[in-house]
Amino acid sequence: METLVFLGGIFILLSFLLFIVAVALYIIFSIGLYQMAKNAGLENSWLAFVPIAQMYIMGKLIKEIKVKDFVIPSAELVLPIAFVVLILCGGIPLIGQLLALAGFVLYLAACYNVYLLYRPNNAVTYTIISILSVTVPFLFYMMRNDPMVHKQDENQDEKQDEKPSEDVSM
Repeated sequence: METLVFLGGIFILLSFLLFIVAVALYIIFSIGLYQMAKNAGLENSWLAFVPIAQMYIMGKLIKEIKVKDFVIPSAELVLPIAFVVLILCGGIPLIGQLLALAGFVLYLAACYNVYLLYRPNNAVTYTIISILSVTVPFLFYMMRNDPMVHKQDENQDEKQDEKPSEDVSM
Protein backbone atom coordinates (compact mmCIF):
# COMPACT_ATOMS: atom_id res chain seq x y z
CA MET A 1 0.00 0.00 0.00
CA GLU A 2 2.84 2.39 0.82
CA THR A 3 4.40 1.74 -2.58
CA LEU A 4 1.12 2.67 -4.29
CA VAL A 5 0.91 5.92 -2.32
CA PHE A 6 4.55 6.68 -3.15
CA LEU A 7 3.99 6.03 -6.88
CA GLY A 8 0.83 8.14 -6.77
CA GLY A 9 2.82 10.98 -5.19
CA ILE A 10 5.51 10.73 -7.88
CA PHE A 11 2.81 10.76 -10.58
CA ILE A 12 1.21 13.89 -9.10
CA LEU A 13 4.60 15.60 -8.78
CA LEU A 14 5.58 14.76 -12.38
CA SER A 15 2.16 15.89 -13.64
CA PHE A 16 2.57 19.19 -11.81
CA LEU A 17 6.07 19.70 -13.22
CA LEU A 18 4.84 18.87 -16.74
CA PHE A 19 2.02 21.40 -16.30
CA ILE A 20 4.51 24.09 -15.19
CA VAL A 21 6.77 23.38 -18.20
CA ALA A 22 3.77 23.47 -20.58
CA VAL A 23 2.61 26.84 -19.19
CA ALA A 24 6.15 28.24 -19.43
CA LEU A 25 6.47 27.10 -23.07
CA TYR A 26 3.05 28.58 -23.86
CA ILE A 27 4.06 31.93 -22.37
CA ILE A 28 7.40 31.95 -24.23
CA PHE A 29 5.62 31.19 -27.54
CA SER A 30 2.95 33.82 -26.86
CA ILE A 31 5.50 36.53 -26.05
CA GLY A 32 7.43 35.76 -29.23
CA LEU A 33 4.32 35.76 -31.43
CA TYR A 34 2.96 38.89 -29.74
CA GLN A 35 6.17 40.83 -30.34
CA MET A 36 6.36 39.72 -33.99
CA ALA A 37 2.72 40.75 -34.52
CA LYS A 38 3.27 44.07 -32.77
CA ASN A 39 6.40 44.79 -34.83
CA ALA A 40 4.49 43.91 -38.02
CA GLY A 41 1.81 46.46 -37.06
CA LEU A 42 -1.00 43.93 -36.68
CA GLU A 43 -4.07 45.04 -34.79
CA ASN A 44 -5.01 43.13 -31.64
CA SER A 45 -1.52 41.66 -31.16
CA TRP A 46 -2.58 40.71 -27.64
CA LEU A 47 -4.58 37.82 -29.17
CA ALA A 48 -1.24 35.99 -29.30
CA PHE A 49 -1.92 35.09 -25.64
CA VAL A 50 -5.33 33.49 -26.38
CA PRO A 51 -5.04 29.81 -27.41
CA ILE A 52 -7.09 29.57 -30.62
CA ALA A 53 -6.71 33.26 -31.43
CA GLN A 54 -2.93 32.90 -31.57
CA MET A 55 -3.42 30.77 -34.69
CA TYR A 56 -5.35 33.73 -36.13
CA ILE A 57 -2.42 36.04 -35.34
CA MET A 58 0.04 33.61 -36.93
CA GLY A 59 -2.20 33.47 -40.01
CA LYS A 60 -2.41 37.27 -40.19
CA LEU A 61 1.37 37.40 -40.01
CA ILE A 62 1.94 34.99 -42.91
CA LYS A 63 -1.25 35.78 -44.91
CA GLU A 64 -1.11 32.44 -46.75
CA ILE A 65 0.58 29.10 -46.28
CA LYS A 66 2.98 28.40 -49.14
CA VAL A 67 5.08 25.30 -49.62
CA LYS A 68 6.66 25.17 -53.08
CA ASP A 69 3.76 25.64 -55.54
CA PHE A 70 1.05 24.63 -53.05
CA VAL A 71 -0.75 27.64 -51.55
CA ILE A 72 -3.46 27.79 -48.88
CA PRO A 73 -4.94 31.31 -48.89
CA SER A 74 -6.48 33.08 -45.87
CA ALA A 75 -4.22 31.50 -43.28
CA GLU A 76 -5.81 33.72 -40.62
CA LEU A 77 -9.03 31.73 -41.07
CA VAL A 78 -7.65 28.29 -41.99
CA LEU A 79 -5.35 27.90 -38.98
CA PRO A 80 -7.88 28.64 -36.19
CA ILE A 81 -10.63 26.65 -37.95
CA ALA A 82 -8.29 23.68 -38.33
CA PHE A 83 -7.38 23.97 -34.65
CA VAL A 84 -11.07 23.97 -33.61
CA VAL A 85 -11.88 21.01 -35.90
CA LEU A 86 -8.95 19.14 -34.40
CA ILE A 87 -10.22 19.78 -30.87
CA LEU A 88 -13.79 18.75 -31.74
CA CYS A 89 -12.93 15.65 -33.77
CA GLY A 90 -9.65 14.62 -32.15
CA GLY A 91 -11.26 11.89 -30.05
CA ILE A 92 -12.79 10.03 -32.98
CA PRO A 93 -10.79 6.84 -33.62
CA LEU A 94 -8.71 6.89 -36.81
CA ILE A 95 -10.31 10.13 -38.08
CA GLY A 96 -8.98 11.98 -35.06
CA GLN A 97 -5.51 10.55 -35.61
CA LEU A 98 -5.54 11.50 -39.30
CA LEU A 99 -6.77 14.99 -38.41
CA ALA A 100 -4.02 15.29 -35.79
CA LEU A 101 -1.40 14.37 -38.38
CA ALA A 102 -2.86 16.79 -40.95
CA GLY A 103 -3.09 19.53 -38.30
CA PHE A 104 0.53 19.00 -37.31
CA VAL A 105 1.67 19.20 -40.95
CA LEU A 106 -0.40 22.38 -41.41
CA TYR A 107 1.15 23.85 -38.25
CA LEU A 108 4.66 22.99 -39.45
CA ALA A 109 3.90 24.59 -42.84
CA ALA A 110 2.67 27.74 -41.07
CA CYS A 111 5.81 27.81 -38.91
CA TYR A 112 7.91 27.38 -42.06
CA ASN A 113 6.24 30.47 -43.54
CA VAL A 114 6.94 32.46 -40.37
CA TYR A 115 10.57 31.36 -40.50
CA LEU A 116 10.71 32.45 -44.17
CA LEU A 117 9.57 35.92 -43.13
CA TYR A 118 12.17 36.38 -40.42
CA ARG A 119 15.07 34.04 -41.11
CA PRO A 120 14.77 32.75 -44.68
CA ASN A 121 18.27 31.25 -44.71
CA ASN A 122 17.37 29.04 -41.74
CA ALA A 123 13.71 28.32 -42.56
CA VAL A 124 14.20 24.68 -43.56
CA THR A 125 16.47 23.95 -40.59
CA TYR A 126 14.06 25.61 -38.16
CA THR A 127 11.15 23.67 -39.64
CA ILE A 128 12.99 20.37 -39.20
CA ILE A 129 13.84 21.34 -35.62
CA SER A 130 10.17 22.30 -35.11
CA ILE A 131 9.15 18.67 -35.57
CA LEU A 132 10.14 18.50 -31.92
CA SER A 133 7.29 20.86 -30.97
CA VAL A 134 9.03 21.93 -27.78
CA THR A 135 11.52 23.98 -29.85
CA VAL A 136 8.91 26.23 -31.56
CA PRO A 137 8.40 28.57 -28.56
CA PHE A 138 12.14 29.17 -28.32
CA LEU A 139 12.47 29.82 -32.07
CA PHE A 140 9.59 32.31 -32.03
CA TYR A 141 10.98 33.99 -28.93
CA MET A 142 14.43 34.16 -30.54
CA MET A 143 12.98 35.88 -33.64
CA ARG A 144 10.62 38.23 -31.77
CA ASN A 145 12.68 41.38 -32.34
CA ASP A 146 13.99 40.50 -35.80
CA PRO A 147 12.82 42.69 -38.66
CA MET A 148 10.85 40.98 -41.39
CA VAL A 149 13.46 40.03 -43.99
CA HIS A 150 11.01 38.76 -46.57
CA LYS A 151 8.06 41.12 -46.91
CA GLN A 152 4.54 39.97 -47.73
CA ASP A 153 3.31 39.72 -51.31
CA GLU A 154 1.10 42.81 -50.96
CA ASN A 155 4.24 44.92 -50.56
CA GLN A 156 5.56 43.52 -53.83
CA ASP A 157 2.24 44.39 -55.51
CA GLU A 158 2.57 47.98 -54.26
CA LYS A 159 6.09 48.20 -55.71
CA GLN A 160 4.82 47.01 -59.08
CA ASP A 161 2.08 49.65 -59.00
CA GLU A 162 4.67 52.36 -58.29
CA LYS A 163 6.81 51.49 -61.32
CA PRO A 164 6.20 53.94 -64.12
CA SER A 165 4.81 52.27 -67.20
CA GLU A 166 7.05 52.37 -70.21
CA ASP A 167 5.82 54.44 -73.11
CA VAL A 168 5.86 52.27 -76.20
CA SER A 169 4.71 54.93 -78.62
CA MET A 170 7.19 56.08 -81.22
